[in-house]
Amino acid sequence: MIDLRECILSKDNLIPLLRKLRKEARLIAPVQNEYGDTLFSEIEDIDATEIDLENQPQASLKPFFLPQQETLAKYSIKNGEYRFTEPESAQETIYFGVRSCDLTALLYMDLIFSKPVKDATHYERRNHSLIITLGCNQPFENCFCEATGSGPYLEYGYGLQFIDLGDRYFVSAGRGKGAGSFPR
Repeated sequence: MIDLRECILSKDNLIPLLRKLRKEARLIAPVQNEYGDTLFSEIEDIDATEIDLENQPQASLKPFFLPQQETLAKYSIKNGEYRFTEPESAQETIYFGVRSCDLTALLYMDLIFSKPVKDATHYERRNHSLIITLGCNQPFENCFCEATGSGPYLEYGYGLQFIDLGDRYFVSAGRGKGAGSFPR
């Protein structure tokens, strides 16, 4: 039996892995825009997009979990009666290349949205997400993972954690979705 909790992934196999995952869910990853800023963006075509794993993303995942605008309900009036319909459920989403500090911020959001009453919309998005982190071999100049005790490598909270070994990645699975996430 193959132990799917830890494996070595050649960097040559990263794009085929992401291509396969992209078929199953929406893929969000760090991409450098035309101004040179690295931002988390939705990847439509994995072969036409260069994912930037060298630079620190300049924005967090917060807009994906807590958008500035969203539809909470829709209604229509028919024969003087109001009919309410709820918005569609959250889309399955894979967040790739998430740094330890960004995931820690998301875990703090989970804590905030769990009390005094659990925020159903936030947790629906979280329950439909797989977080694939990328450990930092060398923390960035403006990184705060050491100050928060969140890295550069994580012990919990992730689905999969990638650690750069040069020409390959050491991949470890977290609990839950990460444990069965390696495509066969």
